[in-house]
This record gives sequence, structure tokens and C-alpha cells, in this order.
Amino acid sequence: MGANAAAPKPREVMHLNTRSDAGGAARTALHLGLLAGGGALVAAALADGAAFGWQAVLLFWVGPQLLGQPLLRLYLPTKHTGRTEDANGLVNARTMLTAAPVRLLVWNMPFHAEHHLYTLIPFHRLRDAHVLLRGRLGQVGTGYARWHRDQIRALRGAGASR
Repeated sequence: MGANAAAPKPREVMHLNTRSDAGGAARTALHLGLLAGGGALVAAALADGAAFGWQAVLLFWVGPQLLGQPLLRLYLPTKHTGRTEDANGLVNARTMLTAAPVRLLVWNMPFHAEHHLYTLIPFHRLRDAHVLLRGRLGQVGTGYARWHRDQIRALRGAGASR
């Protein structure tokens, strides 16, 4: 089946969460929640600094950000870049096939389309969901390095055609 096929019925996939497009009010609530969460993290970092000294803040807050964010900048764009912006979970997210250590490190989130389609599936069952859904997914990538190489080639090609 192609990417235009309907999403599977609940009995075909383990635990389903039938989602609808939440709309503007939900997005506003999400943004407010993110701001509140960010504020809470800053407050916690300041409290840690006051309680344990600024070395603790550097070791447990700043250090992990400096180590993790460069890797996340390579990992996160592969999920939705170049995909549709509609509510069709079969085509608006990309699944990436990758090595088991990577899947373990990021809790099976390379099975990203499956995660978006059925958000209540526990992370350890996303691979099972992939087996059931693979033929219906809009795009299944074959590796992060290949995805980045293809993106760079596409950007160079777009620049050359101007």
C-alpha cells in the first residue's frame, strides 16, 4: 500500500490514540506550557546553584547541554524535514532505520511515524508497530548519515539552479 492508504484500524496495531488536529487553542496552551516548563528549569538551575554551588550547575546543567545539543542538531531534523505539514501521520513524519544502539539510546524514536500515529504505544513496542505499518508509511529512511548527505546534495542543487 502507498502513503495515501488509510491508517490501520485499532485492532491492527497494539494501543491506539486516535488524535485529531488540536487547533489554535491547544497550540497556545502548548506554548504556554513550554514557557512555564522552561521557566521552571531555569528556576531549578538557580536553586541548584544557590544550594550546591555553581560547579553543580555547570556539571549537571550546562555540561550536558554542551555535549548533547550538537548531536541533537544532527538527529532531530530527520524527523519532519521535507515532510507534509498536514495531520496525516503516514506522511508527516519519517521513520529512520538505524542500528540497535541508536534505537536504544533514543528510546526507539527512529520509529517516529509510528510514534506519531499511535502515541500510546510504549517505546519498546514501536518496532512491532513498524512491522505492521511499514508498507503504509510515506517515507522510511535508511540512515542518518545518508539523510544528511542527501539534504546537503539537495541544498547544493537548489543553490546551483538559481
